[in-house]
Amino acid sequence: MADSSSDVIELLAETRVFRDFPVPELKKIAARFRKETHPKGTVIYHKGDTGNKLYLIASGQVALLDNANGRESTVAVLGQGEIFGEMALLTGEPRSVSVRLDATSDLLVLDKKDFDDLMAQNPNIGIFLSQIISHRLARTMDPKAKGMDKRQPLESKLHLFVRLAPQIQGTLFTINLAVNLVEQSRRKVVLVELCLESKSAILAMLGLRADLPNSKELGSLPLRELLKKVKISHPCGLDIMAVPSSLFVSPQDREKAFVALNWLRSNYDHALLAATPLQWESLQSVFREVDEIYLVSGSSDQTENLSGKITQIIGQDEARASLREVHLISDGKDSFVDLAKIRVGWSRAIDKDYEQNRNPFEALNATRTLRAIERLARILAGLQIGLALGSGGALGYTILGILKILERERIYPDIIAGSSIGSLAGAMYARGLSIEEMTEIALSIDAGWIRDFVFWDLAIPRGGGFLGGVKLQRFLKTIYDDLEFKDLEIPLACIATDIRTGEEITIREGRVLDAVRASIAIPVIFKPHLFQGRLLVDGGLVNPVPSSTLIQMGAALRLAVRLTSSPSERKSSIGLLGKKQEEESLGVLDVFFRTILTMSHQIAASKEDVAHVTIHPKTPNFNWKDFSRAQELITLGEAAAEEALPKIKALLPFFADYCATRLKT
Repeated sequence: MADSSSDVIELLAETRVFRDFPVPELKKIAARFRKETHPKGTVIYHKGDTGNKLYLIASGQVALLDNANGRESTVAVLGQGEIFGEMALLTGEPRSVSVRLDATSDLLVLDKKDFDDLMAQNPNIGIFLSQIISHRLARTMDPKAKGMDKRQPLESKLHLFVRLAPQIQGTLFTINLAVNLVEQSRRKVVLVELCLESKSAILAMLGLRADLPNSKELGSLPLRELLKKVKISHPCGLDIMAVPSSLFVSPQDREKAFVALNWLRSNYDHALLAATPLQWESLQSVFREVDEIYLVSGSSDQTENLSGKITQIIGQDEARASLREVHLISDGKDSFVDLAKIRVGWSRAIDKDYEQNRNPFEALNATRTLRAIERLARILAGLQIGLALGSGGALGYTILGILKILERERIYPDIIAGSSIGSLAGAMYARGLSIEEMTEIALSIDAGWIRDFVFWDLAIPRGGGFLGGVKLQRFLKTIYDDLEFKDLEIPLACIATDIRTGEEITIREGRVLDAVRASIAIPVIFKPHLFQGRLLVDGGLVNPVPSSTLIQMGAALRLAVRLTSSPSERKSSIGLLGKKQEEESLGVLDVFFRTILTMSHQIAASKEDVAHVTIHPKTPNFNWKDFSRAQELITLGEAAAEEALPKIKALLPFFADYCATRLKT
């Protein structure tokens, strides 16, 4: 029996294809549709199937998938009120994509016969459907802009946070994450607290009305009306809801849960649901429907135990796809963010600060914890900032000036890829060294340091290079010690070259020291570095500006720092030991390095520029060996970053004005 309810008619009236029809006609059209409900993960049809139905999403979320070249990719994500399956009906061709449900969904289905009848009676429907197809194709055509245009609709996400940490820590973390998600993405965000008792910890911490709906309201009001009633809009742009967990918990009434969750999907880009481990048994429906589950924990044992319970509830495959971990480390010493496991360092001083001033935002201001939460917010929003740091010898000092300006503007990279000197600087920053600490190291390197630590470290030529690099390795150990990639605050990739095969090698595991040493091993000058069974040399030989690596690491906004210039842009400069060198009397090393820089420039120019913004410091009066001129180069890096800032800010939603009230300075 066709569903011709007022909800269906209302939905049709809001759909572009049918909104111009008068109500009597909408009733007739609604009668042709039938309602189907399918669980999350259902494949509605496969690519190549015969097209015999049109679908309208009443609630839920749908992914259009393609498997070109044997790899599945998401073509588009559709939500409430959107239509799919129209192309095959219009063209008579087989289905061009597969369709999978990303949430338990209500679909309104129109058979081909009824579709053809409607088309015959209303030819304009075909025009509207063709426009939808064209718009959908246009959304996916520009891979460079994908995910960065803040006006481009993205899929709605449901994130469940189960708090195992102490209440103050867990509540401060959740509030600040939600606020930063609004700030970083400028999308519609709601924070939903699933409360066991009649009080809301989140509303109380924010100083807002903290009473929850009573049992009468829970039983009498329609679910959507109840959610609207409890919504509180904070001046920062965040919506907050505090509801009894019983609203979602009935194992026998899964429909109640997914109706509520789909309402959140339809009205928000991101919904953060906050729960406690005491609710885990009653949240089965929620576990199955959300996109990601995060465990906010102060103990790895707690996390492992709850992970096991959730895995039992939702199944091994679903758990593997959705389960993530967020650790709050009590001493604040061990903190990093990466794509698989996220750790947010926590200091007891944060709790004490909150207890003194009762301001949930000031307690985290200007802390490394806040920076980690900001990065986590960008991960949730799919807006990670990637920074590719290029090769160029001493010209790499400009990177410090660039980082200084980016930090001043609160533009923090979430992913770093470095080649040669870029890997050296990138690894320092990724491990958590401040710009001041990095600058102090740079200023300590002068001509005498280079002579003692590098050029007096000779090797027998049969070793593959004149310089053994032993002293250099000792110096690197003072910076990185035995730190491994998994211990870094920021995900890092170091680029090197396999001297035997000429392959580009991306290093993302093992000791950071070894990766950096390999990436900066200039052939002939330094001995190749044996790492993981390969003889590796300088990464600038194959990828002097590793912007492409950022794509592989999941960066949405890609910034690149290019240090090399064309020969025509370079001029003579002061030599390493302070003697004026004329172009006609270049030394052997100068000739070699200028050859390397020219080759690197040509390689970088020949590669497709996949960076959204490339920062290119102007250094015509400097060369690869001007290590004693750090401060000058740092200043030039600052100038280059200042010049690029307008382009960078134009791509970041963070810099859009969205409200008069700001929570943090």
